[in-house]
Formats: sequence, structure tokens, C-alpha cells
Amino acid sequence: MYFFVDINNKNVNIFSIRALHNTKILYFYAVLQSPTKMPMKDYLYSNAANISSIAGLLFSLANLILTYNYGAENPQLLSISFAILLVILMGLFVYTNFKYAQKIQNYDSLLLTNNNILRENNKKDVELKSTPETLSDINYYNETTWIKLENIIVKGNKQGLTEKDMCCVCDILFSYLVAFTSCIQSYYSSVTGDKCAVTIKLIRKTHNQDMVKTFFRDPISFPKRAQNDKRLDGSKFIYRTEENTGFSIILDKKYYDLNFSCDDLASMGGNYSNTNPNYRKFYNATIIEPITIKKQDKFAIKGFVCVDNLDGNLNRKGLKYTLECCAIQLYSLFERFEQLNNQNNNITYDHELKRAYYDWD
Repeated sequence: MYFFVDINNKNVNIFSIRALHNTKILYFYAVLQSPTKMPMKDYLYSNAANISSIAGLLFSLANLILTYNYGAENPQLLSISFAILLVILMGLFVYTNFKYAQKIQNYDSLLLTNNNILRENNKKDVELKSTPETLSDINYYNETTWIKLENIIVKGNKQGLTEKDMCCVCDILFSYLVAFTSCIQSYYSSVTGDKCAVTIKLIRKTHNQDMVKTFFRDPISFPKRAQNDKRLDGSKFIYRTEENTGFSIILDKKYYDLNFSCDDLASMGGNYSNTNPNYRKFYNATIIEPITIKKQDKFAIKGFVCVDNLDGNLNRKGLKYTLECCAIQLYSLFERFEQLNNQNNNITYDHELKRAYYDWD
């Protein structure tokens, strides 16, 4: 699409926006083009006001000449000529303003489009810069956590684990989860432009039903959201996975993609169900990724990592892949935590993290 502007009475095509997609970065530039290469119909259209003005001027001069030569013989001709001239000038004035308003509208539309492109480009730029840093930080937390756990395991193989050692394991895992959820919360809040919340859910099969509960929340959203994890009687809010559309879709074998994302849950209407009747006070958009690995051609799932906010901008492929990379790291840690507790079930110890993980009553 071409937009034209008159500069020093020369018609110059100044805008020809071209978008290039390269590694998901949107570049754009303006290209100056020679007016000699402009199609004739575009040239005439862009100069319609000028051509009409010249034609009107010539017609007006012709009327004045006729009036000057024949006005004395026919006085009414002078009045008619001035009336015609006035109508022509008014018509040209209205037409010229109309064409000018059209051009201004086109330029405003171009500026709006350009601003939208810039805004999207900035979002992608923030995402591309933040993603490697976030994944690097989480990998660092993961490695240091495994080193600490292995040191305790080596000690246990030589001397046996004690109650203090098992509490230390819980402390290490708790510190990791705080760093893990804080890092993800900061990343998604930055790339979406809205304050996000991160929740880790656990699932367990009970009486042939998949049950789910909240295990951990990021420290930013925890003060406001923790009350939703309990029922009115104070018991834990544990429910069937099919009572939440996101979880039921992920666990449904007929779906190929092991994730759920939506930027406007309210628009789903009756197609979206949630056991929390007050969820819209806290979020209207979400990404859910399973904590899973593939075992013998089947996906073993221990829970979910959920990110949500009110304004959206979460339903983007890059953001889903990033959360998938983060969620998969939790599986091995949770499995190792379970192994340590099963191997040392003779040790009686109490820790808040252990209760949160194993208490399903």
C-alpha cells in the first residue's frame, strides 16, 4: 500500500512498509521510491486536488474574461458569473479539505500500525532477551540443588540419614521452589506487562480418580492467593482433575499437545470450568504445563506448573515452550524426594514441605 505527500510541489512516495520475519523478530523500514515509477492512476489520484484547483482557476478566468467582454451588454451575466465562480471555489474548498482529511486519516492509520508493530517488536525483544537469562538462572538453581542433595545422599550411604538430614532435604527443596517460582513470576510479569502468579499443583490417583491440589505458590502472590487453597472449614482444597478444564485437557489422551493456554477464559463461557468460584478476581488468562517425562512411550505426570494473570498475552508459543523447559526440571527433583522418603520411611520427622507434599486428607 502506498501513501503520498506533496513536498515542494513534487509527489514523493515516502512510505512503503515492509515486514520481515527473521528469528521471530519483526523488522520494518521505509523505502523511498521515485515518482517516475509511480502508476499513472496513483499519480492522478494523489494530485486530484491540485488538478481540480488548476481546472477551477482556468474556468474562473474564462468566466471573468467573458464577463469583462460581454458584461456591459448583459449585466445579468456578471452576477451569474460571480455566482458560478463562488460555487466553484466553495466546491474546490470542500473537495480539497475532504482529500486532505483522507490523507491525514491514512497517515494516522499508518502511525497507529507502526506503533502496534513497535509495541509487538518490543515485547518480542524483551522475551528474547529475558528467556535465556531465566532458563540459565533456573538451570543454575537446579544444579546447585542437586549438588546439595547428592552431598546428603553420599553422607547417608556412609553413615545413614537422620531426622535432621531429612529436614535439611526439605529445606533445600523449599529454597529451590522459592527461587524457581520467583524467577518464573518475574519473567512472565516482564514479558506480558502484567503481574503474574505461579502455582505448582500435584496430582495423585485416589480411588481410581485423578485428584489435584495446590502444593506451592510464588512468594509474591502467596499472601493473596493462599486462602483459596483451603475450603471454608479449613481443610485443603483437593478436587478431581476433570473439574478444571485445563487439567482435564492435558490428561485427555485424545489431545496431542500436553499443555493448556488461553488469554481470555471468560470468552470460553460454559466451555471452561474451575472449582474456584472466585478465580476471575485473580486471573482471566493462564498457561498450564505438566510436570512430566516420557516413560515407555507414555507420559508420567506428577503435577502442573501454572502461570496466570488478568490481562493476558500468555498464549504465545515461545512462552509455552519456556514454561515447558522449566516444568520438566521439577519431575526429577520430586521423584528423588519421594525416593529419599520411601528409602528412609523408618525416620520420623516433621516438616511443612513434607506435609504439603504428602497430606491428601
